Amino acid sequence: MSWQHEDLVVRAVDYALSLGAKYAEARYHKVARSGVAARNGEFVGLEKGFKEGVAVRVLVDGALGFSSTDTLTWEGVKTAVD
Repeated sequence: MSWQHEDLVVRAVDYALSLGAKYAEARYHKVARSGVAARNGEFVGLEKGFKEGVAVRVLVDGALGFSSTDTLTWEGVKTAVD
């Protein structure tokens, strides 16, 4: 995890708590994926890549809320918290 991602998750928790959450957690995740496609016994394509994002979980008024985003900017993470 880079310092930019660490900053996003720390800011997300601080922001959620400032809005009144009794508990907040945020996680950055990055997953590698790959795939091969064939049609009628013939190779069609190969796919490789990464999927990453931030997930936020909060406790507000006794209810648990969850949201996530793959927009790794403060605006994207803030929207997930809101």
